Amino acid sequence: MALAGPKYSIPGDLGISALNEADIPTQELYDLFDDRDIRKAVNFKTEFTHLLTGEVLESSIPLSGKFWVEGLESGDLCDVNVHIIRYADALLMYAEALNEIGESSKALTVLNRIRERAYGDTSGNYSPMSQEEFRKVVWNERRLEFPHEGHRWFDLVHTETFVERMKEHSEYEARVAESNKTDIAKNLKEHMVLMPIPQSEIDLNPELTQNPGW
Repeated sequence: MALAGPKYSIPGDLGISALNEADIPTQELYDLFDDRDIRKAVNFKTEFTHLLTGEVLESSIPLSGKFWVEGLESGDLCDVNVHIIRYADALLMYAEALNEIGESSKALTVLNRIRERAYGDTSGNYSPMSQEEFRKVVWNERRLEFPHEGHRWFDLVHTETFVERMKEHSEYEARVAESNKTDIAKNLKEHMVLMPIPQSEIDLNPELTQNPGW
């Protein structure tokens, strides 16, 4: 994979070629992390060392740090593997399933395994809660555990909160960030929870019909 690094949000360059400032995390996501949460320092990076001068340069915004590799001369030399599924993903799916069948105590134990790893101790553990509260907590934990790993869109569709969450984020951008991302709410449509079926597939199979809205 190509190395994602600062391109516009830092003064000058880092002496590194082929950087791609992509998948920039939102300030909203960054602010969700407790400072005690070890994942915060793993997922985000604001200081970068110039390859040639050794000068430490600071980004004006938090950038993704999960796939950053120090000392590379070119971003396209990065050999970090992209995660397909991690053990944490299996645990969080298991915790969600246990909660849905009423095994709340066991579900909480599984969920807190994620928290203990994230905090290094039990200080971030959750206490017993209702089934509905647990749903929201485990969904949020996925947001904290998997930034830039390709889960978020699917999680929002799975939890039927895609449209709601995107509108909330658009309001946040207008209120706090004052950015041009406020078009999110205006352009968002309910049917976008499903992707369009390629016309070539519909031509091959007359039994297929296009998803609504496309």
